[in-house]
Amino acid sequence: MWGESLKRRSQPNSCFLNLRLVFFQVELIVPLEQLRLDVYRQKFGFRTVGWTKNQLLINDKPFYCLGFGMHEDFEIHGRGYNPVVMTKDLNLLEWIGGNCYRTTHYPYAEERMAENDRRGIAVVVETPAVGLKWGVLKGQQYSAYENIGGAHRKGQVPSFGYHVEPGKRAKNREEGIQDLFQVRRITKLINSSRTLVDYAHALDKTRPVTTVYGPTSFDNEQTADLMDVICVNRYYGWYIDMGQLDWINQSVYWDIAQWSEKYKRPILVTEYGADSLPGLNQEPSVDFSEQYQNDLIVRTHHAFDALRKDHRLAGEMIWNFADFMTGMSKEHSNLV
Repeated sequence: MWGESLKRRSQPNSCFLNLRLVFFQVELIVPLEQLRLDVYRQKFGFRTVGWTKNQLLINDKPFYCLGFGMHEDFEIHGRGYNPVVMTKDLNLLEWIGGNCYRTTHYPYAEERMAENDRRGIAVVVETPAVGLKWGVLKGQQYSAYENIGGAHRKGQVPSFGYHVEPGKRAKNREEGIQDLFQVRRITKLINSSRTLVDYAHALDKTRPVTTVYGPTSFDNEQTADLMDVICVNRYYGWYIDMGQLDWINQSVYWDIAQWSEKYKRPILVTEYGADSLPGLNQEPSVDFSEQYQNDLIVRTHHAFDALRKDHRLAGEMIWNFADFMTGMSKEHSNLV
């Protein structure tokens, strides 16, 4: 747009399915001396985001998310932006056929978001909120303000995430909850979730808001009806029924179908999979072997294929894109 006046474009070029971005440059110049004081350059594109009861839409076309939960880190320096690692990671993401990822579980660098725009990779942007912690509502609102304010020109952000696995529920709403502490806890969660969702909608009405649900199920989750899109983490064959590979197909299909049927929202499985120890091989496959990891993913994909065919699934993201360091704990002492 260099040399053009600022005006509304009657037929903007879509930036999602093609990678043509508009380049905008502003220069602050002292006219008489022709002294350039400052230059601001920005690339941006045009897109629309929508959703039905079972699909995400980008530029009015169905969009099925295929990707990963990721981390912005590297083993040498830990968390942080690294342009070389970013280039390798995004190249690998495209090479494997991915089209989206989650910023698990914090915002990423502006440089990386700009590169997503350039490549046309969709990104679910999350606030740094894992688990259920009280007294952080203002912090989450501020993080949302930064995320949404910075993403208004980012065409590749189809959704904003507020919570990741906000915790277990005692009983479902229909049965009633007897424990007074649980009543207060859930009431507080519902109220804070409603506040956050309303705040996000006030900042940006064009993009859906989501929460990533972990241990809860379709029949006892208290906040899913507030969301525009529902994300679910499910580890059948790993944290759930480890070793029972034959159960995965039926379990995954039934679980996700119930979420879809109850809430009438697009459903994304945002975490699934199994860990493995490189070089550990055994047939028939056993947990932590490379064969078990492969078998689990293949059987999960069979369920996903059936769910997608029946219009009950809007996307899938494996956990995780690459190995990363976690804190040492005695809970993991029996892994090897």
